Amino acid sequence: MSSELKGEMIKIVKKGMLFDPTICAIGDGSKDTEMMKLSDISIELVHQVEVMNGKTIEIENVIHSNAGDVQLSRIENIRDLILVEGTNAFFKMQTLIFFMFYMCILFGLPLFYFNWYSAFTGTSMFESLWVFLYNFLFNFVSILSYGLFDQPFSPTVLRTFPSLYVAG
Repeated sequence: MSSELKGEMIKIVKKGMLFDPTICAIGDGSKDTEMMKLSDISIELVHQVEVMNGKTIEIENVIHSNAGDVQLSRIENIRDLILVEGTNAFFKMQTLIFFMFYMCILFGLPLFYFNWYSAFTGTSMFESLWVFLYNFLFNFVSILSYGLFDQPFSPTVLRTFPSLYVAG
C-alpha cells in the first residue's frame, strides 16, 4: 500500500471510533512515514545491511525515515517493548500520579485549615518560596530515585505471564 493510503486509514480509524483510541503503528519507515506520523505511538523497524570490508562483516543501521517514536532492529523486540517496558512504565506512572495526588492533599489541607482558622483574611502560612522548596527538596530525590531504580515487575515474570499486562 502507498504511504498516503495508510495515512488515510489512520484518519478513518480516529474519526470513525466512538471513543478516542490510541493507535500504534508498526512499519519499516520507507512506505509507512505518513501512517507513523499520524498515529499516537509509532514503532519503526530499522533495516540492517551487511557490508563486506575485506574479511570482516559490519552491520550498519539504515534508516529510511525518522518517523518512528521508537526504533527497533528486530521485530522480536516488540514483545519485550510492549510487555516489559510498557507495563513497568504504566505502573510507574500510576504510582507517581497517586503520589502527587496524596502529596497535594497533604500539602493543601493544612493551608486550607489555616485559612479557615484565620477567617480567610489573606494571611499566608508559608511564603511562596517555601512552597517551591518543599516540593523540590523533599520530593525531587524520592521521585527521581523511584523513576530510575524501581521496577514494578521483573522482566522474567512479565515474559512468563503476559496476563499481568492487563491493569486492574
